[in-house]
Amino acid sequence: MTPVFQADYLNYVYQGSQAVRFEISDFYLNANETVVLRGPSGAGKSTLLRLIEGSLRDSKNRIEVIQKCSMIYQDLRLVQERTVLENTLSGALEDLSPFSLKFTEAHHKDALTLLQKVGLAKHSHKLVSELSGGQKQRVAIARALMRKPKILLADECFSHLDSQTASEVFALIKDLQVEFGFAFLASMHEPHISWNEFDRQILITDSNLKVVLFRSKFDWVKFLPILILSAIVYSVSTLNYAGFDLSDSFGQAGQLLARFIPASSDDWIEFSWHSSLLSIMTTFRMAVIGTSLGFLVALPMAVLAASDITSPWISRPIRMMLMVLRSVPALIWALIFVAALGIGAMAGVFSLALYSAGYLGKLIYEGLEDLEQKAFKSLRHLGASRFQAFRMSLVPPAKPMLMSHFIFMFEYNIRAASLLGIVGAGGIGQELMYAIEWRRFEHAGIILVLLLVIIFFADQLSEHLRRRLKTKRGL
Repeated sequence: MTPVFQADYLNYVYQGSQAVRFEISDFYLNANETVVLRGPSGAGKSTLLRLIEGSLRDSKNRIEVIQKCSMIYQDLRLVQERTVLENTLSGALEDLSPFSLKFTEAHHKDALTLLQKVGLAKHSHKLVSELSGGQKQRVAIARALMRKPKILLADECFSHLDSQTASEVFALIKDLQVEFGFAFLASMHEPHISWNEFDRQILITDSNLKVVLFRSKFDWVKFLPILILSAIVYSVSTLNYAGFDLSDSFGQAGQLLARFIPASSDDWIEFSWHSSLLSIMTTFRMAVIGTSLGFLVALPMAVLAASDITSPWISRPIRMMLMVLRSVPALIWALIFVAALGIGAMAGVFSLALYSAGYLGKLIYEGLEDLEQKAFKSLRHLGASRFQAFRMSLVPPAKPMLMSHFIFMFEYNIRAASLLGIVGAGGIGQELMYAIEWRRFEHAGIILVLLLVIIFFADQLSEHLRRRLKTKRGL
């Protein structure tokens, strides 16, 4: 028979508190055969599948023959926020140029044909999150076969299915194998399907594992609470408290705050409502434009800064740039732009934009790294470029996170914009500065009330949009 995979020796060393080597010799797969890997959990069945897939590598491996393969993962690794058809098409991303997601008519035809064969043609435009477990399994099969592999790998893909559904899925794979001619290699530690249904059985046991090195690994995380507590104790003990007297502090603070409360109706009548409301609107516009510009700058930089998406040679310099942007306070940026552009709202807009870019960039790239990466990695193993895998698997689940960070930054910038006017960067901050300079504290109090009102409505808008996003995720 024609081998589609052949290796004299395969091994992989697990790095941890002790180094354990998995190894197997004289392993092969022939075209059109079905093989099952049997053995207890932790014996190395998944490791062997990943060595064949290529997601694990070792320089000592001696592989003589290897043809194109696809993996059906135990957790499936589908993009829940995309449709059945989109997930199926993603198996053919390697056929496109690295920066394209535009599939051809032939791709769509092949995907719909596969969905017809797995019994999901009428569900092609449903979100994957709306399907049952057995249906999701069929989508994973269709996606894997879109690559037209010569080897189809399955890592415990029947374990979360009942016996009847597992038998139906296996019968489907056997039918597809007759048509497409791939070798099928599945791992199972429990007989969800009779062993006799397979052409060949391979037993993987603990004898395939060898301890090659014991090591004492220092876990610094355990000492982190002690380090934090030590830093707090040191800071409190060394802080200079000279001249700090609480005996009359609260009284003085209370007297100052009382001056911000309008004492009579005349204070409200004499207040310059027209100019203040115009300044409030200017502040609002500064926050909207500054946040939007900052977001547009931060988003591509955050994608490049995410270590799971790009290489360290790109992510580290971008992170340094973002750190510089957010290290400079918005007030200092405002002074710089006032000197460059003159007094006015434009100086405030650009200062908010740069500070927002640094702040949002960090929030977004950390958010992207915190997203589940399994679907991203599975598409990479199916031949997708980093850009394609990012667009297909990470953008949909990232949308609520992006919107949440944008709204948070917008709320922050409303408050920040109100202070930038102090240095001449426009907005209500200038009115506030004039009121305090002229000792019209009651007018400053009214301005603070107006700011409180606009921030309250911004907060309510934020809550409303977050609720809408949660209901539209389809999860």
